[in-house]
Amino acid sequence: MKTASAAEFNEMPRPTLAIAGAGRVGSALALLLAGRGWTIRGVWSRSPDPAGRLAQQVGAAAWTDPARLAEAQLVLLTVPDGAIGACSQAIAQAGGWRDGQGVVHCSGAVEVAALASAQAAGAWIGGFHPLQAFATVEAALTVLPGSFFALEGAGPLTRWLPALAQSLNGTWQWLAPGARPLYHAGAVFASNYVVTLFSIGVRLLAEAGLTPAQASSALLSLTEGAVHNLATVGLPGALTGPIRRGDADTVIRHLDALDATAPDLSSLYRALARQTLPLAQSLNLDPQALDAVTHAVRTEIPTR
Repeated sequence: MKTASAAEFNEMPRPTLAIAGAGRVGSALALLLAGRGWTIRGVWSRSPDPAGRLAQQVGAAAWTDPARLAEAQLVLLTVPDGAIGACSQAIAQAGGWRDGQGVVHCSGAVEVAALASAQAAGAWIGGFHPLQAFATVEAALTVLPGSFFALEGAGPLTRWLPALAQSLNGTWQWLAPGARPLYHAGAVFASNYVVTLFSIGVRLLAEAGLTPAQASSALLSLTEGAVHNLATVGLPGALTGPIRRGDADTVIRHLDALDATAPDLSSLYRALARQTLPLAQSLNLDPQALDAVTHAVRTEIPTR
């Protein structure tokens, strides 16, 4: 698919927008896009108070009737994943979808087929997913610009969606139909599970005698260092630690301590270590040292 230049996107006529859903994603997108010159005709939400507040912030109308969504050329449906299909259907029944309109959801996991009711009304359907963590609206306003966007759609969406991403200083890629589960699973590993692993690290440092606050502060600095290495060195060179060094003795000591103190984490440590080995192998480390690490982290508890 041919991609227009940034200058060409700036010269394209921009569709009028509507936001359906006034939570963190919808609010952040509305505020940022309005600040970049996009016209937002209205905001609709099943909860009128958040919609009213957001509409006032972006200079748009606060719609209580979902049929008003038909007034916009492009609607961003920013409701929770599990509500996309039902919400689209309810809007269709109210007359909010129309022929030639663009309707996209902002989920990374849900297929665009969830918008079949909009398509049946003649709308072009698609996906516009910002690959970013939306902890709060305020945080999202900081991290969203410059993010990656996964796009899906046809017709005018092939122009409109890249233009949206370009306005947010983002990069983008078109997803093939059916690719969303793997795409979103990869995002979960790199984002959601990082938080989980951080919490495990805090737990273990607390077991070692640090206060939770000390553990969080120390590990946050370490995590930021790892992310910096990923940004500057990339894969696989950003890998550090005992597996990177082929240090089987340290890995064994870790497993001994976990087996004794936190046995519920032993299998997780082994599983992550096995996934780390290919990275270490690609760095051309001593094969005998890596064999020793491989032996230490095999599925069954090693005999020592």
